[in-house]
Amino acid sequence: MSKIRHLVMSVVWMLLLFFLVSCENNQWFRSEKTLKKLIQGVWKREYFTITEFEERWTFNDGKVTIVIDNFNTGKKDTNSGTYSINAKIFSSSLTTEGFTDTINPGFYNNKFTIVELDEKVLLLVANNQAGAIIQHEFSKKN
Repeated sequence: MSKIRHLVMSVVWMLLLFFLVSCENNQWFRSEKTLKKLIQGVWKREYFTITEFEERWTFNDGKVTIVIDNFNTGKKDTNSGTYSINAKIFSSSLTTEGFTDTINPGFYNNKFTIVELDEKVLLLVANNQAGAIIQHEFSKKN
């Protein structure tokens, strides 16, 4: 009987270990330290349509700067704020604050769910004040 129990416990531990290892790829069980390290740097916002501007977010030690370059007018808008990351077992969030965000309330100052974050891709989702879904997709700039 003890051999069967030992075998069952071994299988359970192997399955648990497999589950925990595979979850790292699914954005689960990620530490704040890991997320803060991954988010550092310059991220280019990606759009589904052709735009006449480029938007870049730069994350550096709790500060975030958004630069929008308009290709038609040559105008460059810069906006700065702060960010913090909160990691939980099954989800992580990025809170951004301090932006002058009068045209689109909640577009920049918000608590975003981190859907995906790795060395190449950042995907953030939130709701604005009207309840609409905001989605920001980024690729890491080298």
